[in-house]
Amino acid sequence: MQNRKLGKSDLEVSAIGLGCMGMTFAFPPFPDKKEMISLLRTAVERGVTFFDTAEVYGPFSNEELVGEALAPLRGQVIIATKFGFKPPPGSAAGSRWSELDSRPEHIKKVVEVLLKD
Repeated sequence: MQNRKLGKSDLEVSAIGLGCMGMTFAFPPFPDKKEMISLLRTAVERGVTFFDTAEVYGPFSNEELVGEALAPLRGQVIIATKFGFKPPPGSAAGSRWSELDSRPEHIKKVVEVLLKD
């Protein structure tokens, strides 16, 4: 697997990444959690080190899945997550996250959820 450097940093990831959206969001019925954990770990075995997720894919259920699957491989992988969205009123299922919320207090709340063990 080829690698790529991100920007001017020393951060290096696989040239092919894995987008995880469909594992918990957008395309029901969703795959079995155990199968997705196996898929994520197999991807790492095959050289994938870059995984993409987002706050809106749940919210947070995608990050929880990816985190659980890749926890034993910490230090070997890079997880990118997108956040800064405003949940729809009542966070009703199927509602669109079409507004932004990048206020410091919202970012802090999201990061606390993402980094919990």
